[in-house]
Amino acid sequence: MKMTKKKKPLNTVDEAKADAKVATAADKKELQKEIDQENAVHNTDGYKFYHFNFYDDALKRAKEINSSDKATVSEVKEATRRLQMKAKLAYLTVEEYSAYSNSRNSMPEKY
Repeated sequence: MKMTKKKKPLNTVDEAKADAKVATAADKKELQKEIDQENAVHNTDGYKFYHFNFYDDALKRAKEINSSDKATVSEVKEATRRLQMKAKLAYLTVEEYSAYSNSRNSMPEKY
């Protein structure tokens, strides 16, 4: 019989309840900081070389969430995380991005 480890939840019940609340300006501070990096990301060699539409898509969504008076804390956190991840790709060298892209393409589809 195979034993499986009990998985640890990503957050607690209290954190989930807090994240379901409407985000305040203070909650959006980190997201705004990431949005403010738009020009810097657009000026990277990686962005110019690869024309990162996925960064622009994440940026567009982040701006929508940031300007919404109904966005939840959870949505703000997710938009921040996605924008940070996409922006990091723009700072990779061509060789690094190629290795990243190749590794993503070789993963099974369920990932």
